[in-house]
Amino acid sequence: MDGTAISSCTLYMYVVQHRTTSPLRCTMTVVNEATSAPRRPRRAPPKPRLSRDALVDAAMAIADAEGLDAVTIRRVAGELGVTPMALYWHVRDKDELLEALAERMFDEVELPPDSGGPWHVELAAALDALLTAIKRHPAVAPLAPETVFNSEASLEVAERTLRLMARGGFDDRALAELAAYLLCSIVTLVTAQPGPARAADTAAREAKLEAKQARLAALPGDRYPSVARLAGALADCEDEDSYYRRGLDLLVLGLCGLAGSPDKASAGQ
Repeated sequence: MDGTAISSCTLYMYVVQHRTTSPLRCTMTVVNEATSAPRRPRRAPPKPRLSRDALVDAAMAIADAEGLDAVTIRRVAGELGVTPMALYWHVRDKDELLEALAERMFDEVELPPDSGGPWHVELAAALDALLTAIKRHPAVAPLAPETVFNSEASLEVAERTLRLMARGGFDDRALAELAAYLLCSIVTLVTAQPGPARAADTAAREAKLEAKQARLAALPGDRYPSVARLAGALADCEDEDSYYRRGLDLLVLGLCGLAGSPDKASAGQ
């Protein structure tokens, strides 16, 4: 073969009979299908239908990487390769999109099974599970207090917390107030972790840390000796595990102290 392209063709025979004394004549026609009738271009396979889970996945990825302000209907649509109108089949507006992010965050809370142990031990385990989920999405964390009663997953967290605290002897008013304080405190543990916010630019983050540490260390030692001495520890969180463990201990032991106080029924007043 010399590499010349060969087009397929189909042989058609048309037989035409004439009322004549002449010999029968046949007409043979060769039709080249490649040129006689152009084929229609094949249609591209349809794109998979956009799901709510895929939408939330994309929005959460943006929030984790760039913060909550970067999450917009148009930006999420661009990441998914669809028009903004496609998102409105699943969420009415940006507020509902943000609520979906909070719901996803609560969905990731893996509450431990009831062990029948002391109430404060089980409460510490439940709060640790909540903290673990919130730490994954620090930008979404501030949405937790406003959305804690908006989904089945968040309601399970609230129910477990209230039920365990009730075993500590708190009355209904104290339960509501202290449970709200616990949730806000856990959110603050995450959002106020020492050190600059997480950033892709490691060099920029290190520069901010060094500048903050230098500023604190340069404070007058006669007026701020403790701040100057602890400049490194105050500028950054060197041990996250220790930071969060002490934070949870403070919350749970504080509740234990209130539960054991004579005025525990009016805790928070």
